[in-house]
Amino acid sequence: MRIALSQRITYLKGRAYDATEHGWYNLLAGHNLFFVPNTLSQDFDLVAENSDSFIITGGDDSDLRRTVELRLASKMMQLNKPVVGICHGAFLLAEMLGAEITEIDNHVGMDHPIFYHNEVLEVNSYHSLGIKSMPNKVDVICKDYLGNVEAFIDGNLAGIVWHPERMENPWIPPEIAFMLKI
Repeated sequence: MRIALSQRITYLKGRAYDATEHGWYNLLAGHNLFFVPNTLSQDFDLVAENSDSFIITGGDDSDLRRTVELRLASKMMQLNKPVVGICHGAFLLAEMLGAEITEIDNHVGMDHPIFYHNEVLEVNSYHSLGIKSMPNKVDVICKDYLGNVEAFIDGNLAGIVWHPERMENPWIPPEIAFMLKI
């Protein structure tokens, strides 16, 4: 599988750098990874054609990053290829789908339980936002103890609010793992 991954933008001494968390290398070992640069001058059609799926990774938001991610996500959707958002990416896709997103307290830098069907699992949290509700057409597959959406699927779009790449024993809902073929 050739998986495209978005990158956060970091700044050092007035210069912008694209950055990817190293946890992705282990989580997606055995797949060909392509790191999408945060530039608008790339050929988004070509990137989408040459990628089997696109993961919008977590990390800080910026106008440039958001524009790059939405352009590539749109191209992938036109080709009916999977797009999965992690944390920042999940909120971006949820917003695109028309979800209700609000600020939440006491949810940053902690582990907490989520509910997946009849199972209770422990995941991490690095966000101060919560997805309160999704449109009816979206399949909510995980919620947290406050009722916030933690994972969802809508056709070939999916979101995971926690960071599986940061977990000692990474867990991705099987429906999403199957979609990504990982």
